[in-house]
Amino acid sequence: MPSTYSPSLRLELIGSGEQAGTWGATTNTNLGTLLEQSIAGVQAITMSDANYTLTNLNGLSDEARQAVLVVSGTNAAIRDVIAPLAKKTYIIKNSTTGGFAILIRASSGTSVSIPNGATCTVYCDGTNFNLASLNKSYTTNSVLLGNNASPLQEVAPGTSGNVLTSDGTTWVSTPVPSSSGVTKGQSIAFAMILGS
Repeated sequence: MPSTYSPSLRLELIGSGEQAGTWGATTNTNLGTLLEQSIAGVQAITMSDANYTLTNLNGLSDEARQAVLVVSGTNAAIRDVIAPLAKKTYIIKNSTTGGFAILIRASSGTSVSIPNGATCTVYCDGTNFNLASLNKSYTTNSVLLGNNASPLQEVAPGTSGNVLTSDGTTWVSTPVPSSSGVTKGQSIAFAMILGS
């Protein structure tokens, strides 16, 4: 029976009666290289303002098997890191420049958005990618806004007495228009009512 490969980590599973006298090399590769990469491997990924597909090889070192992906490069839009559709956990750090999130996804199923500057733990359940945890530092006194369909947006407080306004796409901290007749105390209460 010929060798096969495990579905998630693609380790070589030696067939019964195969590799007599040479199985040690395969076992050493599986345990000393491939399994170690899946537990403690750190892989640098450089994006070039395009989607990036992780290398995915049976029985050989590759990017998709690594435990940690540190993504750098310059993006002018949200870009995808495409992983195999297999059960696997990743820690992903979005160190790209340009201020955009990256999405981790497979060829099908749902993706997870990783905000610029954030480190996330994600996992693929064999069908979808899911967020396990998010670690990002935000500026003190900032407001975080999100709608569960896009990355969190951080808005700095700006000047005392400002209100949050939206142009339909982004939020900004702006002064209360003097023609509104709203005082600082009223604008704070108004903002809290809208936030609930």
